[in-house]
Amino acid sequence: GLCALPSGNHFASCGVDGSLRVWNSRFKALEAKFQFSSKQTSLAVSDSGGLLALGSSEGVLRMFSIVDGGAGEPCLCFRARLHEAPISLLAFSPSGLQLAS
Repeated sequence: GLCALPSGNHFASCGVDGSLRVWNSRFKALEAKFQFSSKQTSLAVSDSGGLLALGSSEGVLRMFSIVDGGAGEPCLCFRARLHEAPISLLAFSPSGLQLAS
């Protein structure tokens, strides 16, 4: 998965290698990396830019708080196994208060 962060200079990516990465597109540099034991299959950012959602092949949902539009390192604020199957799509509501998985 790939999504642009609200700063305009950052984006996040996730993949089958189990990683979540935050990139600075302006400087073409990796700014943060998280490694997980399972494949990461989906990614979404709230319109307000305060939350980043990450879904895994094991049905685990992780939520990260992001500051400065993605310029700071994300902080894990929620983790739960919500599904028995992989999470293939994540989407925030326009208000950013609800997340569909």
